[in-house]
Order: sequence, then C-alpha cells, then structure tokens
Amino acid sequence: MASDPFMRSAYLGSREGSFSSRPTTRGPTAPRPSRDSRFFAMFAKIPVLDPSSPREAKEMVRLAFELSEEYEIPVMLRPTTRICHAPASRPASGSGAG
Repeated sequence: MASDPFMRSAYLGSREGSFSSRPTTRGPTAPRPSRDSRFFAMFAKIPVLDPSSPREAKEMVRLAFELSEEYEIPVMLRPTTRICHAPASRPASGSGAG
C-alpha cells in the first residue's frame, strides 16, 4: 500500500468521498501481523469496514463513501480474498434495484 499519500489524506482530510479497498487473506495463509491493513488503518485513525459477503461488500462501498463525505476522511474497505472471488447474484440492470 502506498503509505505516504494514504497517511496524508488521513490527516489532511478529503472534501470528496474517498475509500481504499484492500483485499486480505485470513487464516493459515494470512500475512504477518505487521502487514495487516487493520493496524495501518488504526495508525491513520480511519474507519475500516470488513464485509462478510459480496452483497455486504457492495452495501459497504456506499457506506464508505457516505462516511467519507460526512467526516471528510478516507475509509478502508477490507474484503477477504474469498469475498473478492465469490460469485453473487444481483438483479438485472433495468430492475430499479441498487
């Protein structure tokens, strides 16, 4: 992760919605704790959203932008690799949902 621009945006703020998506792996193949993006977000003092399903990830993108615009800070979205590659059904584009 590019820490300099990210940290700068965390302490200077953002007038527009800004979020960073940082997919991660959990379990026995997870990276060392020093490379865990949650610690990086705690250091930057920004919120982290951890979706548990593809549908929740989609909803959290909207929430991330809302939080970012309201509090003028970046927000980190942290889905797992499994969620990033999971199939999910969604309504057709003309159905009015979404």
